[in-house]
Amino acid sequence: MEPNGAWKYQGDGGGSGPATGKLTPAQRAQLQKLLAEPALRQEGGSLDPRCADAFMYTLVTGSTRVIWTDCGDSSPPTATKIVTLLADATPL
Repeated sequence: MEPNGAWKYQGDGGGSGPATGKLTPAQRAQLQKLLAEPALRQEGGSLDPRCADAFMYTLVTGSTRVIWTDCGDSSPPTATKIVTLLADATPL
């Protein structure tokens, strides 16, 4: 993700090819607000090996790193909102 909201998707290897785009001003404002949330720095998280078929996420912004497994209701709330925003705005 570029500072101006431009993004580039490389493709998933399964038929979804490369794509580019740009977040809207409203999406960029929401992303900046979420990234500035103090709670995000407390959402370190961990991977849960009990879920055999779940998405594993790593979100890195500056010196903050949040990792989690999308398994049950233990997902970090702020990081999950960021992933949802980006998934809705891109082919992620």
